[in-house]
Amino acid sequence: MHAQQLYAMQQAQQQAQQQAQQQAQQQHERNKRSRSDETSLIHSMALDRNDFDARYHFEYDGTSGGEASRGAEGRTYAWPRGWQKLALAVEGRYPGGNRWLDKYNGWTVAFHGTVGDWRGIKDIVRYGFKVRARGAASRERFGPGVYVSPNPEVAANYAAAHPLPTYEGELYHVVFQVRVRPGCYTEHWHSDDQCDCWVAQDASDVRPSGILLRRV
Repeated sequence: MHAQQLYAMQQAQQQAQQQAQQQAQQQHERNKRSRSDETSLIHSMALDRNDFDARYHFEYDGTSGGEASRGAEGRTYAWPRGWQKLALAVEGRYPGGNRWLDKYNGWTVAFHGTVGDWRGIKDIVRYGFKVRARGAASRERFGPGVYVSPNPEVAANYAAAHPLPTYEGELYHVVFQVRVRPGCYTEHWHSDDQCDCWVAQDASDVRPSGILLRRV
C-alpha cells in the first residue's frame, strides 16, 4: 500500500472517531436535557418519580405511521406525534395482574384530555378517574361518564384552554394515555364521518397508563 493511501485511511479513521465522539456527546447532552425536563414536569404536577416507570417513557417523534393498534379488540388509535410520554408505574397495581396492558390481549388504547391543574392530574394518577354526578355532568354532550378518544388531538381539545404551567414558566398541554375495558364504552361522533369519542359510564373501566405532554 502506498504511503499516500495509508495516510488517507488514517485520516478517514480519525474523522470517523471524531464524528462518533461528537455524536455521543450530543446524545449525552440531549439525555441530560431530557432528564431535566422530566424532573421539572414531574415536580410541576406535584408527583414524584415513584409514580412513573421510566422504562416505558417515549418520545413520539413522528417516525412511526399514522395509526397503531393495541388490545384484544384490535382497535386502532392515532399515533400521538410530537408528544412526550411519561409512563405511569401501573404494573401490579390492579387486581387480576397485568393482562390489561398486554399488546395483543389487553384493553384498548385511548386518550383523555384534562386541564393543566396539578391537583386534578395528581388525583387521576393516584386514585384513577371519577364520574361526576348526573347533575354536575349535565353539560356533557353524551351524558355522564369518562370521555376518551382514539385520537390524541381530539382529547387535546379538552386540554387546550388550560395548559400546565411549569416552574420554569413553560406551558404544556396534558393528555392521559389510557386503556379502556373492551366492550365497556359507547361510541359517539363529533363529526359525520368519524367516531372520535368514547364514553365509559363506569370509571373503573378506564385506567391511566401514561401522561402525554406537549409544549404550547
